[in-house]
Amino acid sequence: SMPSELPSPPPPRRPASNAAVEPAGERCGAVEACEARLRGEPVVRAVLEATLDELASVGFAALNIERIAERAGVNKTTVYRRWPTKSDLVAAAMFAHKKDLELPDTGNLRDDLIALLLNGARFMSEPRGKSLFRVLMGERHNNELSQLSERMRRDGEHSPRILLQRAIARGELPPDIDLHLLMQTLFGPIIHRVFLDNDVFERDEAERLVDIVLHGVCARRSCTAAAAPAPRRSRTRT
Repeated sequence: SMPSELPSPPPPRRPASNAAVEPAGERCGAVEACEARLRGEPVVRAVLEATLDELASVGFAALNIERIAERAGVNKTTVYRRWPTKSDLVAAAMFAHKKDLELPDTGNLRDDLIALLLNGARFMSEPRGKSLFRVLMGERHNNELSQLSERMRRDGEHSPRILLQRAIARGELPPDIDLHLLMQTLFGPIIHRVFLDNDVFERDEAERLVDIVLHGVCARRSCTAAAAPAPRRSRTRT
């Protein structure tokens, strides 16, 4: 006679506790594929932090995986298994750091842009931010770093585009606005102030800059962003 119940299937075999398990198709050569893993793994975080510190210290050309592994307290094979190339590792480190910068969502474009500029200025003014920027600018002749910089530039524009697209949906910006040019216009003065003037970019300056740009954008277009206060006179610098 047939048994009344079929036997339960055997439980799946578990790998040995000391085996390194890599999810299928989740190599960190693709930066976006690792986003979900960056925050929850202390080892990964340690490696990425060590990468940024080494990059700021010695530059891209002299960056050494063995030294990064030593600084992070891990075996170099751990680094190579997750990030096959130096460019992959640096891109992942920069991407992880960028994710720590919260995207403003205040409900209006003016306040969003002011907060975004202050976040960017704060990072550029930090010792690590200054060092990383100088590395990226100073080693532009390095083809590998040049490609990485372009890759990070495209990725870095993604979050601000979300902010600006929200403003377009609210009618604060015209739908045909050149978002790339708008962001260059806003961040250019910050780069000049921090790196050329070696000065601090303060909130009142962020407010004036945003007001000037938005008034210019909406001068001949149908949008509501220019409802912000009129640009104020700049304070005198000594």
